[in-house]
Amino acid sequence: GLGTLPPYIPPRKARSELHAAIAEADIATINCGLSLWGKAVMTAARTASVPFVYNAEGALDPIRLTQKRWQKKLFMHYCEGAVLREAAALQAVTEYEAKTLVALGATPSRVHVIPNGVELSKHATRAQRSAGRQRLGLSESASVVLFFGRITALKGIDLLLAAAGPLMRERTDLHIAIV
Repeated sequence: GLGTLPPYIPPRKARSELHAAIAEADIATINCGLSLWGKAVMTAARTASVPFVYNAEGALDPIRLTQKRWQKKLFMHYCEGAVLREAAALQAVTEYEAKTLVALGATPSRVHVIPNGVELSKHATRAQRSAGRQRLGLSESASVVLFFGRITALKGIDLLLAAAGPLMRERTDLHIAIV
């Protein structure tokens, strides 16, 4: 449907419901960069005089902006730029992302670095790691590096593998797991 195709055009009914929901909210947030949903949230928030927080979720990374460059340049100019300028606050996961948002037009004082959180209570216990190593046929002393993410150039798996090669020749107990 319309809401699932780039640039993710929000269906009319969804925009109507969005306006109604934001009108009752104290603050709104959008976690979707390079999408018409950002402009829809901005418009609804402006109409209701409700501040909104923007998180591009990495969509505005300069490397990503080189893909379909002209389409994204036009979209940034006519849509996303206004969202960056009007957001009450913008969340960046890293300092690099914060600098990128400012370079694209965000007000520096509105950009806040908030790293992705990690729930420590959900980490595997030593017994769970031991059981996992046993299932994989690895020794207790084995070192396991886990790559968890999309396998795309942007995620840098090539850098991980290039760095791991020499290390694995030196350390036979080093293993790479790709999920």
